[in-house]
Amino acid sequence: MLSDYSFIPDLCLSLPGAVEEYKESWDAVLYRVQGRIFAMVLEDHEGNPLLNFKSDFGEVAPLHARYDALMPAYHMSKKHWTSLRLDLDCPEEIVRHLIIRSYELVVAGLPRRDRDLLARASQ
Repeated sequence: MLSDYSFIPDLCLSLPGAVEEYKESWDAVLYRVQGRIFAMVLEDHEGNPLLNFKSDFGEVAPLHARYDALMPAYHMSKKHWTSLRLDLDCPEEIVRHLIIRSYELVVAGLPRRDRDLLARASQ
């Protein structure tokens, strides 16, 4: 049975300061925090549905080996991004963890004042 990834938009938007935006020129839905992308839903050149998210390659490399749905990112830095094929199976708890980790990685790279604003907003 194929995984149900319908939770992804709600999870992304539940994170402090997260917003959704459709970028027509990319035909992609972007999830941003403080203007920076932490997740993106798009299709590859073969029409496969994907979720791209920020990642630490050292952390996700074992998952790439274990799950066919996870691979180095399509059309983005393979070192810093991962793609999840939305037409292949991956356990929900892993996908949730990877999205939240992506958000954390992006927030960690924000200026301190922006991180402080997000911390106050989430309290």
